[in-house]
Amino acid sequence: MGPRDSARAPSPATSTFPYCEETCVRVLTPTENNRLNELIGFLGVTIAILIALALLSYSPHDPSFNVSADSPDVHAARNWIGLVGAYGADLFFQGFGYAAFLLPIGIFLLGYRWFRSEPMDSPVIKLAGYTMLVLMVPTLLTLWQRSIPWAPMLLRSRYFSSRFS
Repeated sequence: MGPRDSARAPSPATSTFPYCEETCVRVLTPTENNRLNELIGFLGVTIAILIALALLSYSPHDPSFNVSADSPDVHAARNWIGLVGAYGADLFFQGFGYAAFLLPIGIFLLGYRWFRSEPMDSPVIKLAGYTMLVLMVPTLLTLWQRSIPWAPMLLRSRYFSSRFS
């Protein structure tokens, strides 16, 4: 260690987790290759649409991880995406509740930006905010349901059960 090294001022830290931030920015930011961006964007939009269709056509009577139903040979899944959609929708609803509908929206918007090769401003902050939104919406819905006395009755009514079954 020479005299030059001791006189050098320490460089300020830009991030607590620089590797994580660099990886996150790389995943959320399109490349310079427009064809690759279009392919990744198209895949993202397609996956978002498939997840949305699976969630919209969810049926509690379909076979899934926590439902004992007839085998697929006897009773085909009612989900529009088939058996994979039934299992996927059940997994998303078990993990996120009604906030699962936010997941395909986020994937769709990210795929659209990739397709258009538009870079995202502050991707780490947007990802953190979206993650907090997806995780906090189920709590908000639970609190909202408890604060309105007629909400459980409305959710159990024949109108909603016939629409979503």
